[in-house]
This record gives sequence, C-alpha cells and structure tokens, in this order.
Amino acid sequence: MSEALKGCPFCNGEAWSFPSQYADVTLWNARCKKCYAAHDGYKTQAEAIAAWNRRAPDPAAEALARALEKCGMRLTSTNPLLSQTWAYSQETIETTQRLNRETLDEARAALAAYEEAK
Repeated sequence: MSEALKGCPFCNGEAWSFPSQYADVTLWNARCKKCYAAHDGYKTQAEAIAAWNRRAPDPAAEALARALEKCGMRLTSTNPLLSQTWAYSQETIETTQRLNRETLDEARAALAAYEEAK
C-alpha cells in the first residue's frame, strides 16, 4: 500500500496520482483536483507520491526553530567562570538578565513572523 497524498501545497485541495503513458514509458504523476497543480512524472507511484508530499522548507518556521533553540541554549547555559564561584557580581546578573530578555524578544519576533506567514 502506498503512502497517502497530502493536500495541494498551493490550495490544500485533494490530490490524486495516476500513470501516463509516453511511447514505451509509463510515468507516474500527482495532480491537484482543485487547482490542477502537478509535477513531472516519476518511474513509480511511490516516487511520485513522495515527491508530491515533499514540501519546501518554511523559512518562518526555521527562523522560529532557530530562535527557540538559541533561547533554550542561552537560558540553560552557564558561563564556565561563573560556575566556579557562587559570588555573582551585580553586573554579571544584569548582563545575564539583559541577554535573556534579548533572546526572548528574538524568539517572540520569530514566532510573530511565523504566525504572520501562516
């Protein structure tokens, strides 16, 4: 049994796969039933479905993922020099708090861009 086709990447319409005969060659295609978007033919139905289901990377989602990863790393990481002593200076505490605020602001901006792009 082959993998199910995802909705159309352009209109989210239902898609179908079908063979096309070209001389002595049969190629499999996928096409949207609503907007008729399609791709080039593939040797097997499984290849055609996999190609149809593959989506281009979402730049907004990738930016959000990077910002959240950075946020998590920054919030959980410890300066090696600080880990050697319990005496934190007020300047060190303020710097850490500022960096954490900046990181969270970056993550919020990335999330807003992601939600806007959807």
